[in-house]
Amino acid sequence: MGDNRFDTSKLNMSEFKARLDYLEFTESDAKLLKSLKPWADSIAEGFVKKFYDKQFNQQGFLRIIEKAGSNRRTLEGAQAG
Repeated sequence: MGDNRFDTSKLNMSEFKARLDYLEFTESDAKLLKSLKPWADSIAEGFVKKFYDKQFNQQGFLRIIEKAGSNRRTLEGAQAG
């Protein structure tokens, strides 16, 4: 089924910190991302719509989504939050 390599929900703090260190992700990076959250929230819905406008024009993408039992509305809702 899913690829567990990207499931961070089961990481302990030591493993999580090791991944951040590997990526050279700093406290400064975290502060910058936090400062951009209001902007990201303000454009999320439009960004997601444009993204899926393009994706849903691709037949291969449509087949994957249909096979997974999903649809555009569900995906957009999950992405835009």
